[in-house]
This record gives sequence, structure tokens and C-alpha cells, in this order.
Amino acid sequence: MGLIKKAIVGAVISIAVYQVLHHVLYDAYAMWRYAPNRENTSGKRVLITGSSKGVGRALAQLYCELGAHVIVHSRSLKSLEEVQAECRKLGAGSVYVVTGDMSVVGQADKVVNWAAKAMGGLDIVIVNHVSTYVFETLHSVVSRLRSGELQKSMQVDLFSYAETALAAIPILERTSGSLVLVSSVAGRMPVPYFFQYASAKASLEGFSKSLRQELAINGSNVHCGVAILGAIDTQSAHDLLPKVFSGPIDYAPVRQTAVGIAGRINQLVTPPALKAALLLASLMPEKTEEQIWQGAKRL
Repeated sequence: MGLIKKAIVGAVISIAVYQVLHHVLYDAYAMWRYAPNRENTSGKRVLITGSSKGVGRALAQLYCELGAHVIVHSRSLKSLEEVQAECRKLGAGSVYVVTGDMSVVGQADKVVNWAAKAMGGLDIVIVNHVSTYVFETLHSVVSRLRSGELQKSMQVDLFSYAETALAAIPILERTSGSLVLVSSVAGRMPVPYFFQYASAKASLEGFSKSLRQELAINGSNVHCGVAILGAIDTQSAHDLLPKVFSGPIDYAPVRQTAVGIAGRINQLVTPPALKAALLLASLMPEKTEEQIWQGAKRL
């Protein structure tokens, strides 16, 4: 029996080591092979939804530095005008702004088609917008759940992503373009007090994988990638995460995250330590949940 246990443990460790090395080496190659630069990015027409702050804003800055034509999007025109002025100083080919409330069905389609018309097509679409969210107990949101208010967050964080993708694909087909859906670790691992966002992102992962398979099966030339983000060094993350999780938090640099998303890879996981955490969660789900319970605060 002892030998059997040792064999099982050895097999698990071997699989874990293989998976880690595979992801590390493949990601390193992909980041080198597809790293954004002026040669492969200058002149590209890029739409970034949710780009008035945080990672979206960093993406807009990056693409502008590399000479792309960029359309930034948000619900607020004032915040977009600030980003537009900022990006024009960075060497962008051109910078447009478009507003749209993604909680409204049909807005995503309008945003994509307006962007394509304004620039005569699209080469890259990054779907990054997010609903306004806070950590809260399920009990505290029962009334809003019953009233249908929380369905809005599903519209923003899931259905509008699908609307954006489906509107963009025919346009990207003409340019062998790239579509990137920005998701979250909340869709992969249990995150307490975050049920509506976690539910949306878990569904988004299923959507992105199914979409990528369908595109491949039908010979599409559109690249479809997904970015799995953990804690990113943004103001909102610093404001929210310490309220729920005790102990040190590993924040990924915003600029580094933007560079990773801009690379033409199938899946980005950041910060890097998150890859090991996701592997552990797949091999030892109960232990992972226990660790999360122990590290979370009571609300």
C-alpha cells in the first residue's frame, strides 16, 4: 500500500512539474514571439472597451506609443477626453472616443460598428469593460437579486462580451485580426462575496473556449485570446481586495499586464504566481477552497 501511495504522489508531482514547465516555457516563447512592437503594431486599428482607467487605459497608452490608431471606450465622455489628449502625445496614428453603456442590450454592437466605420475596419478588438462591483454577502443582495438589478452585471460582464465578439468577428475576418476577452481568476477559483462577477466570468471562459474552437473548426483567420487576471496594481484593486483578504497580496504591474494582453497569445494568466495557484486548484480543489476560507475576512 505504501508503494502505491508513493507512486500516486510521484505521479501527481510529475504532472504538476510538467504542467508548470509547459506553461512557463510556452508562455515565455509566446511572449517573445508575439510581443507587441512598432513593426507589428504601427498602423493597426484598435478598439479597447473599458479604457478610461486601469488596464484598459494602459493598453490605450501602449498601442498609441507603438503608432496604432486607437478607439477608446467608456460610459463617461469626460474621462475619455482625458485619455484621448494623453494618447495623442504618445505618438498615436489617431485617437477616437466612443461612449456606450454596456448594460444596455445592443450597445456593444453599436460601439463595434461605429468604431469600424470611423477607422475603415478593425485589426484588434480588446473587450475589457466591467460592471461596478463591490464585495458583498449573498444575503445582503437578495432584494436586488429579486428585483432584477443584478442581472445588469451579467449583461455587462458576460452578454455584452458575447455581443462585442460576435459583432467584431466578421470585421476582423477581413484583416486576419485579433480578439481578446479580458476575464478574471474569479471565473476559475472560488472567490467569496463576489458571486455575480464570478458567475459571469466563469461563463465567459466557457464562451471564449467554445468560440475559439468554432473559429478553428471553420477555418477562421481570427485569433481569439483570453486574459485571466488576478490582482492588478490598480487603485480599485487596492481599495477592494484588502477589505476581504488578509495577508500580502501579489499585484501584477499594470504596464506588464497590458503588454501581455497585447501579445497575440491564446491565454494570458497574470500575475505569474497565479499559474501555480490555478494548477493547485485543479489538482487539489478542496485544499484550495480551505486556503481561501482561511485567508478571507468575515463581512
